[in-house]
Amino acid sequence: GAFEAASDPRHPTYAPPKKPVPPFLNWAPLDNATAALQKSASEYDKAMSDAVITGKLSADKLRDINAKITQAERQFLLEDGLPRRPWMKHALYAPGWYTGYGAKTLPGIREAIEEGRYDEAGREIVKAAKVIESESEWLQSITKEVASNDGERTSNAIGVGRASSRRELVSDGDNPYPKTYRVGDGVSAPTLIHNVIPEYSEEGRKAQLEGEVTVSMVVGRDGIPRDIAIQKALGMGLDQNAIAAVRQWRFDPAVKDGNSVAVYLTAEVSFHLR
Repeated sequence: GAFEAASDPRHPTYAPPKKPVPPFLNWAPLDNATAALQKSASEYDKAMSDAVITGKLSADKLRDINAKITQAERQFLLEDGLPRRPWMKHALYAPGWYTGYGAKTLPGIREAIEEGRYDEAGREIVKAAKVIESESEWLQSITKEVASNDGERTSNAIGVGRASSRRELVSDGDNPYPKTYRVGDGVSAPTLIHNVIPEYSEEGRKAQLEGEVTVSMVVGRDGIPRDIAIQKALGMGLDQNAIAAVRQWRFDPAVKDGNSVAVYLTAEVSFHLR
């Protein structure tokens, strides 16, 4: 049809051969593992938010938990590595086989599909699901550890940021949920001291999508943002990347009457290709 009509008789071209229809792949293990990880992450965020804001964790205990969180990504490592590249251990991203240093997400699955090794793709789906389940279980164990400290209270300083800006948190008495304020009327705005630029999603970059994602959050008395929610979305994976970046932001906390307080905050996360 189209190839024959467009073909130059002097330099004929031919339609590429038809490729077989790919077989069905069972994505359920990966979907289930991802859902479990999202649930575990949400429970961890809530437990840590409650524990830190209410002063249930001592500084030593918080430091111990943070040390365990730094090991979380190791749960994504594959003992046997990727197919034909056993030295590449990360199941979620690695340099592509043909892309040099360009990272490829879920490399074991994607490269197997791209090269028509569908049986291998099925095995890689299961392997990726298992490491994501391991990450979920790791977070669950930390969440239980946080929850086990519900009876503890501390007056230790838990401020995050420059040493000169740290303030000792005041006790909230018998109130387990201290008030969250709005900026103004004697409540200063928190100051961003550690900014993380969001990554572009592959889909958003291909579509050349630009703009701002508006997020709301509560900046705790420790300067850590929590309860992050999208107020204005862009789509194509950029919203999730915005949340991932904001989770890593750190603030000098808001102040009221000389004490650090939690406040509601809205911010724009920009995505621009240039």
